[in-house]
Amino acid sequence: MIEPDLREERGYVLPGFYGEHGIISTVNVPVRGAGEPYGVLEIDSPEPQHYDENDINFLTGFANVVAEAVETAGRVVRLRTLVEEQQAALETKALLTSELQHRVRNNLQVVYGMLSREAMRTTDKDARQGFQNIGARVLMLAQVYDHLIGNGISRIVDLGDYLGALCSKLGTLQHHGGVQLVHRTEHVPLDLDAVTALGIAVTELVTNAYQHAFPRGGRRED
Repeated sequence: MIEPDLREERGYVLPGFYGEHGIISTVNVPVRGAGEPYGVLEIDSPEPQHYDENDINFLTGFANVVAEAVETAGRVVRLRTLVEEQQAALETKALLTSELQHRVRNNLQVVYGMLSREAMRTTDKDARQGFQNIGARVLMLAQVYDHLIGNGISRIVDLGDYLGALCSKLGTLQHHGGVQLVHRTEHVPLDLDAVTALGIAVTELVTNAYQHAFPRGGRRED
């Protein structure tokens, strides 16, 4: 809108600040948004002015810059809100995952303890061996969870530390008098899946060695 002299009767209802500031000449353009306009960009003067199309074009260009700045600010706010919501969801998921890992680990330890007690109580040789075999596998899984929790639920696990702890507990599970399991391990970081597979293999090797490789009272290093 261009009004070089508002003192001429045009039938407009003018804002009060026009009179307060003695404004008699104005030119304005809308600040267009994606939906409704954001507002109006306006030049006012207490003196009569002769605005033309160049003034309109200049104001329109400046209004477009203002509109883009407002839209960018809105996008930044929406993006920040989305990131915060996603971060909160990730933190909740991490907390629930950690709690689940603890519960699984604890349950495996309970099962392992029950199997160990049953193996000690039974007088049947085959039954004892069965309890020990199952206990060894449960122990292997429990040891994986111990290392997962200790490493902050990481995909990378130190194979040396893991096998050392696993072998120490496998030796106590067998109750094989006269056989001592000695382990020597190095620090080798590996992916969790590889460590789990190697843990299964070592569990089988140690268990079979206790069952078949040694006479009573023998000694061997693994």
